[in-house]
Order: sequence, then structure tokens, then C-alpha cells
Amino acid sequence: MDPEIEPRQPRPIPTAPVHFPVLPPLSALIEIAVLFGVIAGADWLHTGIDIADIRPHPFWIPVLLLSLQYGTASGLLAAGVAIAITALNGFPEQSTSETYFAYFLKIWIEPILWVGAAVLLGQFRMRQIARKEALIVQISELATQHAAVSEYARKLRTHCTALERQIAGRSEPNALLVLAAMNPARSTHATDEIATLGNAFARIIGLVLPGARATLYSADATGLRLTAAAGISAEGSTRAWIPTTDPLYRAIVTQAQSFSVLSSDGEIMLAGAGLAAVPVRSTALREVSVPATVVGMLKIEEMDPASLNRAILPAMQSIAHALAPAIEHLLQSSGQIGVTPAAVPAAQPESSGRRLLRHLRWFGRPENENTAPMHDIAVRTKLPVIG
Repeated sequence: MDPEIEPRQPRPIPTAPVHFPVLPPLSALIEIAVLFGVIAGADWLHTGIDIADIRPHPFWIPVLLLSLQYGTASGLLAAGVAIAITALNGFPEQSTSETYFAYFLKIWIEPILWVGAAVLLGQFRMRQIARKEALIVQISELATQHAAVSEYARKLRTHCTALERQIAGRSEPNALLVLAAMNPARSTHATDEIATLGNAFARIIGLVLPGARATLYSADATGLRLTAAAGISAEGSTRAWIPTTDPLYRAIVTQAQSFSVLSSDGEIMLAGAGLAAVPVRSTALREVSVPATVVGMLKIEEMDPASLNRAILPAMQSIAHALAPAIEHLLQSSGQIGVTPAAVPAAQPESSGRRLLRHLRWFGRPENENTAPMHDIAVRTKLPVIG
């Protein structure tokens, strides 16, 4: 996948807040000062009324408000301030009929209730605050993921648009033009047979595989001889002669195989000398039990990487079938008749040293039956080498 549109892995959404409030906020301190100031001011203005005699005690107001609004820490602070103010104002005197336990319970029961209410109500509020912060974190994470998905969708839309334009602008071979170009290739009565075959071959390759470079060989008992070439010249020189000792000759002529670099065996057989090769078989009538005579070889040297797929071999075989009559007539004119696969000795088994070298060639780079080493393919298809 294109790294520009590769989606990022979403981070897990946390179920707990990132931080937990411990100290009371500044607004709580301000409210404590204001509320206790108002109560103290009212007590100072009404000298005839003691706030300690009012039930419920006015100090319940800041304790409950701070506990329900800000949580345990603020509620305990308000309760502590209330207890401190009560102690500074002085506790009522113990009567003669009260025991020490009854007096202690009378002066401390309300401050203890302030602390208990601050803790109990504050914990409920703290749970609500924790859930609120967790929701805020989740909203932030979801907003980040939404932005990432939107960006990925935008890049994907741009990528798809570019691919659509590329597909719409890609030239497909016209079947009628290809068939029309095959007619001169079947002609066997031209004045200059090699020139006619070369022109027809170049036109067919230009229509079927635009921009590709291909070579056409004729086969006889002495080897494969270059007969025609089509396409843009590649770096280096094309082999004009392939002897019978060459593995490519044995595979094409002896075994009549078709292969490409898309398979590991084809990559080893071509050995960097092309991308695909198919035999050109004779179209003359023969008995069913007799294999068709191999009269040549069609080989693709370079091509557009977008066209390098499993359909390339059937297309090359069709082209080879159309070119077979012209190559047969060319061989007959020179006194040759092609090579029957059964007439050529099979390839001898490779020595252990050559097999070792073959394995060492691809050492460190995995391969399987259906995937060729991509380094050599990238070089011949003019792709950037990856890895």
C-alpha cells in the first residue's frame, strides 16, 4: 500500500481519567472565603442572635455546597474552616447536670457530622468528576481518530482518482489492428522475407505491448539465431546467437517450455537475459503422437511493469503462433527445417557445484514457486529497487 495513504493504528480509548483532582481548585477557595465571610458578617450585624443557637447550623451551607460541587477535598476544607471558626468563637459551658461524655458529644457532634457529610457527599461528586474527565478524554481521542480517518479518506480519494485517470488514459491494444498486423507475418512470398518479418514483428509488439523490447529467434540444430527485434533499444547488446549448450536453448527447444520471471524456475532459466520466453512451434500438419517442431523463440527483453502479469505468456504464444509460418518459410529458404524436441538430447543434470552457485545467487533473499526475486525484475522493468 502507498505509505502516504497507509492508515494509522488507532490508540486504545482510556477508561479512566488521565489525572485525578486532589487539591481544591481556586474557585473553591474563593467560595469558602465568600460564604464564611457572609455568615460571619451576618453574625456581627445581628449581635442579639448567636449563630451557634441556629438550627440547622449556618456552617452546613458552605460544607454541603463545596462537597456537592467540588468533591471531598473542598468539602473537608470547608468543614475544617467551620470547625476552626466554631472553636475560636468558643464552645458553650458545661452545665452541672451534664456528664463529661454528654458535654463532649454536644459540642463535637455537629463538627463530626460536617466531616462525615463532606466525605460521603464528596466521594459521590468525585466519582462524577472522574466519569466526566474520562468522557472528555474519550471525546478528545475520538476527535483525533476522526481527523485521522478523514485525512486517510482524503488521501485515499486522491489516490483512487489518480488510479482512475491512469486506467482511463492507458492505451489498450486494438484487436482489429493486431489481427491486421498479423497478416503480413503469415506471408511467405515476400521479396525481402527478413525485412517483412521484422516490420510485421515490430508492428505487432508495438500494438500489443507498447514500449516493450522483444526479440525473435529462429531455431535449428546448431542453436538459436536472432531474426528480428522490436522496441526501444535497451542498455547492452542483444545476443545474436544462442548455442545448443545454453540452458535457455535446452528449455525452449528440447523441452518446449514457456516461462517468465514471475516464477522462480523461469527467473533462473532466463538468468537476467529477459522477462519471458516462449517457443515458436511449427503449424504444419503432423501426427498426434509426434510433438510439434520448434522453429524459433519469442523473448521479451523489457516491458512496462504494469503489463507483466500471468496473461503475458498466453499473449506471447498467440504472437508466436502467428509468426510461425514466416519463420518456417525462412528456415526452408536457408535449407533448415527446425528442431523436433525429441531429437535433441535432454539437458544433463547439473553438478553439485552449479546447484550450490544457484542457491548462493539468491542467498539472503526468500523466494517461492510463484514469486521471482524482485531485484532483477525491477532492473529490467525499470522499477526502483526496494530493499
